Amino acid sequence: MNTINKKKLTTEIARNLGYHQNLVNEIIGSLFDQIIKEYKKGNRIEIRGFGTFFPQLRKSKPYKDPNTLKQSTMPTKILLKFKSSKQNRI
Repeated sequence: MNTINKKKLTTEIARNLGYHQNLVNEIIGSLFDQIIKEYKKGNRIEIRGFGTFFPQLRKSKPYKDPNTLKQSTMPTKILLKFKSSKQNRI
């Protein structure tokens, strides 16, 4: 299994569509920025045929620090989760 980064992704899309790589890079950057903005607002982002990005609340929970052995609590956190659409599941 290989990893693809943003540069490889933009290069492949630009080559497939015949657009300039800078234009494709701007479009992909704008897409990611918009997803992040909506996530920060607490909204769910659904892209039909691809998947859904949604915020999920992780409750605070106690834990023990392994170095000091002191009891502490992890703060409540909102995580970004992704669920693939049925067409993309392996």
